[in-house]
Amino acid sequence: MLLRRMISHVKTQNWLAVFLDFVIVVVGVFIGIQVSNWNEARADRSEEVGYLLALTDDVRLSLASLESMNGLLASQQSALEALYDVHRGQSDPDPEEMAGLIADGLFFLSALRVNETTFDTLVGSGRLNLIGDSDLVAALQALDSAYDATRVSIDNEYQVTYRFSDPLLIEFVDMGPTFLPQHNRDSIPWLRPGEPLTMDASLLTDRRFGNAVLYRAYFSRQVKGHVESLIADLQAIDRRVRERLDDLGYAP
Repeated sequence: MLLRRMISHVKTQNWLAVFLDFVIVVVGVFIGIQVSNWNEARADRSEEVGYLLALTDDVRLSLASLESMNGLLASQQSALEALYDVHRGQSDPDPEEMAGLIADGLFFLSALRVNETTFDTLVGSGRLNLIGDSDLVAALQALDSAYDATRVSIDNEYQVTYRFSDPLLIEFVDMGPTFLPQHNRDSIPWLRPGEPLTMDASLLTDRRFGNAVLYRAYFSRQVKGHVESLIADLQAIDRRVRERLDDLGYAP
C-alpha cells in the first residue's frame, strides 16, 4: 500500500509526499531493527541469568567438596607429623592409635571432586561470551587452569605414594586394622575386627620410613596449598556472580 502511494506521488511529482513516505519507511525499518535487537538482548540477558544461577550451584558444590578435602588434608598433615615423631623415638602410640595414624597419614589419598558442568557447557557451545562480566569470565578461565594445576599436584603425590610409602606398608605392616570403619571411610564391609595392628618394629626407625613420611608430608602440603587457593578463588567467583545477577536485576 505504501509502495503504491509512493509511486502515485512520483507520478504526480509530489516530492514532499515522496520524501515523507521515504522517511516513514526508514523510521519503520530502524524501529523494527531496534525492537529486534532489544528482544535479542533481553533473551541473551535471560539466558545469562540462567547460566549464572547454574554457576552458583556449581561453585557452592565445589566449595563444599574442597572445604571437606581441606579438612582431610589437615588431618593427614597432623597424622604425618605424629608418625615422624614415632620415627624419631619421641612418641610411642598404642596399636589402635597407630592404625589410625597410618590410615590418615600414609594410606589416605586426596581426590579433586569439583563441578565444572556449566563452564564446560559455555565453552563447548561457544557461548562463554554470553557472560557480560569480562572479569568474571577471566576468573572462570583462571579457575579452570588452577584445577588442572591441582590435578598435577595430586598426581605427584600419587606417584610418591605408589613408589615409596605403599611398598613399605605392604611389606612390613598388617594393614587389616586400617581398613576397619573407624579408620577408613571406604572400609571393607566383610572385614571383621581381629588382632591389633602389628608391624615389623624395625620399620619405624628405618630411614626409608622416615623419608616416606617426609615425602608424603611435602607433596600433601603442596596439594593443600592448591586447595586453599581454590577455595579463595571460588569464594571470589561466588561474590562476582551475585554482583552480576544484581546488575541484571535478578531478584530470587
